[in-house]
Amino acid sequence: MHGGLSDPLPGGACRICGGPLLPPARDAGTLSDLWTDENLCRRRDATHICAACSWFTEGKNRSTIWSGRPVVYATPRDYRTLTLSELHDLLARPFDVPAVFLVRGTGPNLARKHTQWRALEAVTFDRSCVRVTFFGVQTSSDSHHVSGTATFMADTFVALVKEMHSRAYPYACAAAEAMSGKRRGTRPGEAFMRRYIMAHLVAALKKHLSPTVYLAAYVAAAIVGQDLKTEGRVK
Repeated sequence: MHGGLSDPLPGGACRICGGPLLPPARDAGTLSDLWTDENLCRRRDATHICAACSWFTEGKNRSTIWSGRPVVYATPRDYRTLTLSELHDLLARPFDVPAVFLVRGTGPNLARKHTQWRALEAVTFDRSCVRVTFFGVQTSSDSHHVSGTATFMADTFVALVKEMHSRAYPYACAAAEAMSGKRRGTRPGEAFMRRYIMAHLVAALKKHLSPTVYLAAYVAAAIVGQDLKTEGRVK
């Protein structure tokens, strides 16, 4: 994303992202000696970097940005952290663009800049073509994680999540009840049920898997898990 709220500097481009050089710009020569990512630069002929890329290079984008929530939604004006349910609700209505969406799972190295820089390849300019970068999404109870970029129409994605939810919810209720019985009244945890639901959705859709389907299953599993917790079926 490009930083700042003013008009682009005349003829300027950001050395890193290649986008319009929105002020306050920074001389690329002031980058720390620890900057070793010149291979990421799209305009090596440019001498300045935009406010957003400058912010990225200063380490402020690490784990502190997530605030315990798995989604970051960033626009030129600001950024917000969201739950997966809130992401679903946001996509169901008009939202500010251009925007960057980042979704994290539970995989390792989530805060490394090399992972988050991938968002440069997934900017959303219109609801008809939403792009979401996700990484470290756990697809089952084992250590297998999936990363990628999902591209979809917002309305289609929202409908897909709702369809998955409607199919998974009754099964999840029955599974949670059965697990509670086997454990002598001990309810399964929400996190465990999310992974359990995700694994079954992925298995059921294995012939149709794509980054968009993976992401939709992840969101649907989170919403089902949240519903089960609200209803007291899981802890």
